[in-house]
Amino acid sequence: MALYVGGVPIIPAGSGVYIGDQLASAVYLGTQLIWERFSETHIENTDLSDAPVPEGASGCWVTLIGGGGGGGGGRRGATDTSRRGGPGGGGAAVIVRVWIPAALLGPTYSVSRGFGGSAGNTPSSTGNGIAGTDGGASVFTSGDVMLTAGGGGGATGATSTANGTVGAGGTWSATGVTATGANGTAGGQYNSTTPNNTAGGAAGGGAGAGFNSSNLTLAARAGGDTIYASGGAIGTNGPDQSTGVPGSGGGGANNGSSQSVGRGGLYGGGGGGAGSTTGGSNTAGVGADGYSLVEWTDQNPSYSHTDIFNTPGAWSWIAPPELAAGDRVDVILCSGGRGGWSGSGSPGIGGQAGTFAHATITIGTEIGVGGTLSGSIGSGGSANDGNGGNTTCTTIGLTALGATARMPSGIPGGTPGTVKVNGITYGGGSGGQSYDDPGRAPGGGGAGGSVFGNGGAGAGGKVWIRAYQV
Repeated sequence: MALYVGGVPIIPAGSGVYIGDQLASAVYLGTQLIWERFSETHIENTDLSDAPVPEGASGCWVTLIGGGGGGGGGRRGATDTSRRGGPGGGGAAVIVRVWIPAALLGPTYSVSRGFGGSAGNTPSSTGNGIAGTDGGASVFTSGDVMLTAGGGGGATGATSTANGTVGAGGTWSATGVTATGANGTAGGQYNSTTPNNTAGGAAGGGAGAGFNSSNLTLAARAGGDTIYASGGAIGTNGPDQSTGVPGSGGGGANNGSSQSVGRGGLYGGGGGGAGSTTGGSNTAGVGADGYSLVEWTDQNPSYSHTDIFNTPGAWSWIAPPELAAGDRVDVILCSGGRGGWSGSGSPGIGGQAGTFAHATITIGTEIGVGGTLSGSIGSGGSANDGNGGNTTCTTIGLTALGATARMPSGIPGGTPGTVKVNGITYGGGSGGQSYDDPGRAPGGGGAGGSVFGNGGAGAGGKVWIRAYQV
């Protein structure tokens, strides 16, 4: 809070009072409190309605993830024909941590966290599957500002001839302030790979197994991947992520009663679909709960912005005018993954993942004010043992080497994992998991080929440039 004499601030908001080199917490005139240091407050996963904006706040940071959609129920049939498995629930949308200055806020604010949708299930007697429900939206409002991270849609139940409708991915929106977000991706259908979320949102759940009218098995599917983690395998949960990171989808269930199914991964992952059955019960996976965080502060943030380049080939970046001599730039590179090996008459072997390289440079030292960085992004290796390309920043001589080797054994391609640079985590894509499956960008290795397949292509690389004041 500020302290005024008349209309003149003698202790402006965001400043402090010191006794020697010790920061005081409060100032009294006799027994009367006349100044108190602002106490930063974090409101995490707590719903509030028309709460007062803290006195003395210069603004707040807001992060939102919606709730994941519930998976759909499989059909219960009398025989092993014409009973379909349930589809997966949708993944939720994300509002990336955004600064809202006090000038845009009203006197009060409201925040709500979206919860995951409930799971569908097979009926207690012969009949179609029961639908899952939608995940809830996570919302922040104050004055003319409204931020919404929509929840993933619930999947409908399966019938004798159709697998039902997948849960749609959640969508994000922002009014009254400029924000960055990512939509969720839809759940999966039988015999189809569940969509992966490469944009930064949560992913949907995989489909449950079933049978068609010819008594052919319609295979269950793993949950969708995100840029942070792979989806849950068939019958397993999507892995939970660290605080405020969107989750991947849960794996769908196999045929038969009481089969395991995957719930969505925290935060906002979609639940897997239930498998079909002739008796007993099967429950689909629930959607994962969402996330909300409001961080109140009296400090005005310094400039920070991240640019992303993800198309193989040449890239170029110009330092923004907000950066002066002494400010910093983080350069993060990920190279291309190798393509999977065909195997030449036997099952192939997956390709290794691309690699990370990073550096932090100073404006006025490695490059001038308004200077340029440039380089190239490596392509993914072609199917059947193609090498991944290098990703470079030639301006500073930094190179992330492309993958040029196979995995030691096994079908799945390699995954680059993550790298943390000055407190920010950057994620690679997942490797291909089944025969001929391509790697996911950035840097995922292609899966090995079947006996007669070519293997999957490796994924291309990526460049992140984070510029910030110090």
